[in-house]
Amino acid sequence: MSIITNVRTIRLEQFPNSIWVEIETDENLTGLGEAWRGTAAIETIIHHDICPWLIGQDSRNIELISRTLLTPYVGFHSASAEVRAASAIDIALWDLAGKRHGIPVYEALGGASRASIQVYNTCSGYSFNASSSAYNSGTSRRMITDKDEMRGPYDDQIAFNRNAGALAKSLLSEGYKIMKIWPFDPFAAKTQGNWISAEDLEAGLKPFQQIRDAVGNQMEIMCELHSLWSAPAALRICKTLEPYDIFWAEDPLC
Repeated sequence: MSIITNVRTIRLEQFPNSIWVEIETDENLTGLGEAWRGTAAIETIIHHDICPWLIGQDSRNIELISRTLLTPYVGFHSASAEVRAASAIDIALWDLAGKRHGIPVYEALGGASRASIQVYNTCSGYSFNASSSAYNSGTSRRMITDKDEMRGPYDDQIAFNRNAGALAKSLLSEGYKIMKIWPFDPFAAKTQGNWISAEDLEAGLKPFQQIRDAVGNQMEIMCELHSLWSAPAALRICKTLEPYDIFWAEDPLC
């Protein structure tokens, strides 16, 4: 047996969008899980709805616990606080399983399927999604300009708006060969994403041109569109991106 004796949640003021969950057992083991976005709601669900049942359960029964947590929430969208809470618990239980057997979690799940995997750099900055509210003007929807001050060496959201070519060179020097940017976001609010003007298209394309001019095809470029656009506007944006041979255009449709 591996009885769950305590569940603890941790939220930090500096990272209001993140929540960590620690599950303790009578083996003196602690499993760590995490979730993102809507953290106050996730924390409430964990302590008010989940903990009264979870305390006293055998932490080895990961499948049973996960199915039980998700069953009452059938029909909720996958981004709901209930599902994110269940996910954080599931991650912590798998962390416990790995610690109990003295193996990495990927091995407990069946072992590695590849020796390495390519990573990419999401060109965000220190203030990106810093607010816990999706409606706060300080989120990624805010216009970033050359006047914004770099808060540190990795404020890549300001960097790609200021000189995407220079940022591409910097990332290549660190070994990154793929970068993701979202220069079209600031223009969506003008029309609620229903259309985009030729002028704004040209402005949004500028970072892609800078990257190609600076490093050619050494860098793969991903374009994040954050689900802000209607189908006609998204199609117009994607067509103008074709000459830059981008890796993908992510989540275009609202």
